[in-house]
Amino acid sequence: MKIKEKILSDKTFNISICIAMALMLGLGIFISTIKEFWYDEVAIFGYIRSDISIFDMFHYYATIEVTNLPLYTLIAYPFYHLLPASDFWVLLPSIIMSIAACVLLVKFADKIVGRVGGYITLFIVLLSRTMMAKVGTCLRAYSLMVLGSVFFIFMLYKLYEITSADKESKKSGLTSAMILTTVAGILLAFSHYFGVLFMALTGLGVLVFILIKRMNAKMFIPFVISGLVFAVWFIYAITTTDKDVSSFWIAPPTLLSVADMFGYVLSGSIVLLAIWGMSVVYTIVKAIVTKDFLNIHVFNVAIALAITGVIFIYSAYINPGGGLFEGRYFFVIFPNMVLSIAYYLDGLIKLIGKLKDKKVLYYTLITVLTVGFIGTALDLIDKNEDAVYYQYDRYNFFAEYIIKAGDIENDDVILVLNSYDEVGKVTQEGWLDYYLIRQGYTPNRVVEVDDGDLDDIVEDYGDGIRRIYVFGDTDHFDYDGDEFEITDQFSYEKGTVMDRK
Repeated sequence: MKIKEKILSDKTFNISICIAMALMLGLGIFISTIKEFWYDEVAIFGYIRSDISIFDMFHYYATIEVTNLPLYTLIAYPFYHLLPASDFWVLLPSIIMSIAACVLLVKFADKIVGRVGGYITLFIVLLSRTMMAKVGTCLRAYSLMVLGSVFFIFMLYKLYEITSADKESKKSGLTSAMILTTVAGILLAFSHYFGVLFMALTGLGVLVFILIKRMNAKMFIPFVISGLVFAVWFIYAITTTDKDVSSFWIAPPTLLSVADMFGYVLSGSIVLLAIWGMSVVYTIVKAIVTKDFLNIHVFNVAIALAITGVIFIYSAYINPGGGLFEGRYFFVIFPNMVLSIAYYLDGLIKLIGKLKDKKVLYYTLITVLTVGFIGTALDLIDKNEDAVYYQYDRYNFFAEYIIKAGDIENDDVILVLNSYDEVGKVTQEGWLDYYLIRQGYTPNRVVEVDDGDLDDIVEDYGDGIRRIYVFGDTDHFDYDGDEFEITDQFSYEKGTVMDRK
């Protein structure tokens, strides 16, 4: 067997996938040992903490956390309650879902592009900080959203193949494909609101093609079922919550924000961003020339641009005070962008192979791609290192400080959780449960305040208190008395220590 044939064989391809995923798992384990959780992740602890039932968790998501969806937290719940309290175990669902998404994405690229496209996709997901450093080791729903996105387009494509078959004999598996597409749609819709948008825009496109007789009407059934299931939850949440969802913290985007977002989704790689831009032009031009707009490659470009366009218009013009243009939300289109890149590079290689002087051009292309890929690999590895070691928050620092002091369980010590609002309150309760109680340190006295005023606490507990630990933003802090003095304060780590004079 020739080297080329051996490389392109199923056995070598599958072995390559296994090796790549093992490396990704190793990276995930490594990151989990040094990772610091940030605010939104610690909030997850609050929704699934030790004294919270699954019903309580759903109640949170229907009231104070209505801007997020509960499925990822539901998946994380048993891992938190049944396994030891360590960063790796709570991150394991995200790591597993990210690896599963990568395998499915590579297999899908192999199916719709070819073996070369499969290898290109494998290269990108292996080196990309998107899939492990950002998605796989984040205690948020992004891993579920990416997995749901890949699973959904994979099954939708399969369903299209079955419903478009001419002969009845080729339509076997229709029921199972319909069920799996519906399940994938529900997973995607309940992962994140951008997953809902992905479903809605895809469903709109499918409906248009059904109306012009280019698709079978059965293609729309999964959208109807998954949409109805999601609608039940959405109506319940909207009618239950008292939270104002019309305002949000994200600033209105500019045109530069669009380029930044695409670059962010593609790991910050200029090379990948440029290739994706060329793939968009290539796909559109080829569709116009061949008059074939009903294919998966056009869809991958269209859905990425459509979601970006809708969110940009909404965030910049319709509701600039409550925009949604945040880079990590767009991870939902990462699979589509990678598939477009694989499609373009595969087409470029095939084009070179058809030219007269193909030998020289072929080796020139291979050289350019090799150098480009090596440069991209080094760039991504460097960015991976930055992503791994750059920590936004240090929620464990103050907990370690308290544990080292060794007095948190004493009668004369109080722990004050100082928050702003309901979400902040739950987040701090999650911090307490994960970083102290589940590590074997249960404070003797815990007091929760939302106004930062410590004078009443000092008055209520009187002379029986020697030390007060305050966990919360240090600028949200007020004490006018003279019985205690601040002996330690950590602004970045959100901790204050007060001792009696």
